[in-house]
Amino acid sequence: PNLQSALNTGLSVEDNENDDVKIFPNPTKGMIYLSLPSDSTVLSAKIFNVLGEEINTFIISNSNNLIDVSRLSNGLYILKFETNKTSKSFKIIKY
Repeated sequence: PNLQSALNTGLSVEDNENDDVKIFPNPTKGMIYLSLPSDSTVLSAKIFNVLGEEINTFIISNSNNLIDVSRLSNGLYILKFETNKTSKSFKIIKY
């Protein structure tokens, strides 16, 4: 049920290569930086495990666009965030 719920709520990860939104470094040991167009503001950011369960919600300051994932166990996660312009999901690897 959790996986189906995640699929139904838009946790799919698209090919984001040609997008103005970037995340790095990926894989990461702790901090992830969101690179956004200058006219974008992050409204929310959430991390989900591969089962679609929400692990954490982050408050992101517009001055640094950093997400601290250092407390997560090593593994594969989905980072979903919304800005005033778009909503994106990325696969991230924590090691």
